[in-house]
Amino acid sequence: MHLAATTSVFIIGSLSLMPSQFDRDGVGEFAADGRMHQLDALILTERLGSHGIAAWLGAVAPLHVRIYSLSQVFLSRWIGFNILSVEPINLLLYLAILVMVYKLAEAVFERRAALLAATIVALWPTMLLHTTQPLRDPLLITLVMALFLIVTRLLTHTLSWRQTIIASLVGALVLLAIWVVRLAMWDIVRAVVGMASVLIVLRLVREKRILIGNVVTVAVFIMAIWIIPQGNQLLQFTEKREADVTSGRVLIAEKVVDLSLWARITARRDKFISIRDSPDYKAGSDIDTNVRFNSRAEVVRYLPRAAAIGLFAPWPKMWFTEGLMVGRAGRMISGAEMLLTYLIEALAVFGLWQKRRQLSVWLFTFSVILGVTALGLIVINIGSLYRLRYAFFILLVIMGAGGAMGLLSKRPNKDPGSVLVK
Repeated sequence: MHLAATTSVFIIGSLSLMPSQFDRDGVGEFAADGRMHQLDALILTERLGSHGIAAWLGAVAPLHVRIYSLSQVFLSRWIGFNILSVEPINLLLYLAILVMVYKLAEAVFERRAALLAATIVALWPTMLLHTTQPLRDPLLITLVMALFLIVTRLLTHTLSWRQTIIASLVGALVLLAIWVVRLAMWDIVRAVVGMASVLIVLRLVREKRILIGNVVTVAVFIMAIWIIPQGNQLLQFTEKREADVTSGRVLIAEKVVDLSLWARITARRDKFISIRDSPDYKAGSDIDTNVRFNSRAEVVRYLPRAAAIGLFAPWPKMWFTEGLMVGRAGRMISGAEMLLTYLIEALAVFGLWQKRRQLSVWLFTFSVILGVTALGLIVINIGSLYRLRYAFFILLVIMGAGGAMGLLSKRPNKDPGSVLVK
């Protein structure tokens, strides 16, 4: 299905069937930064082919671009540099996301909920479309799901020493990869690990025993959270492009990395607002562009509004207007998705109540609320917000699927046989 979707998008682009939405390489206007990533991957591919692995390793490029360039090395000579040449990577990431969604839902709820959750994520139109593009989002979502899968296992299982070693090493590598791929996620990741640590302690108190393997793994996570940021001097080799290094451009991530949490929030929001002054800026879904934070108190007062934006935007009034980058059809698709999302959110509340004694659902709830609120604080463009919150909305889908199966199991038995017995 994913291969068919990617091929369809490529054909639409190559035949110029929707020239305002897709270029000839299949890169969509909704993922305009994909063109930049595609160009960087092309440069890396040529460098790897012409100058060898040492030159490829020495080049400055984001991690996802490096991975895409490896796929292009093998495929570009036959099909060129387009979304088909990076499809093997995107397909693997897409499948990995679905597998982990299934495993997460199965661990917290049961098999039917897991199948429903994986199916919803698999058929999620805009997410499916985004995973056909040369973006960092598929890799980031995969890493976030891997982190939650490991932490959920800590809350639901007792680890053996072998499992402890594997979970500790893989978890530390996942944390490092998230830091490399999307540094802006780091504050949320730290909060999630902190919340998981609290819930592990609650589990120990509830069960009145020491789960040594679980405690050791959490301790490794906490150490990784402290140690990994010590490598800030290597930032240019993680998020920066070679053009950034050549021009001396300083990324917002570098500017705010040593600031306090409140100052980082303010600076990142100001950066989103200042981008609107660029002559190349195109967006018709900006919201609250007049809101700037001048104090911690202003940030706190904006939290309810930020949560509402993160959970419910785009609002219904935006569903039928024409978008500058995605047109009317794109807006209507996102509107249909949001209508379904509202239903999923309602079902997620029921899923939380149904499994309220399970610590993992409280981790999911905390992470969703924290993640979407953080995005609502910083991101003023609904299109960008839509992409960035996929990982958190996937957790909502898992809880909503569990809630839906819980409701179905409460339906009264209408078997005629039972009536005759009575």
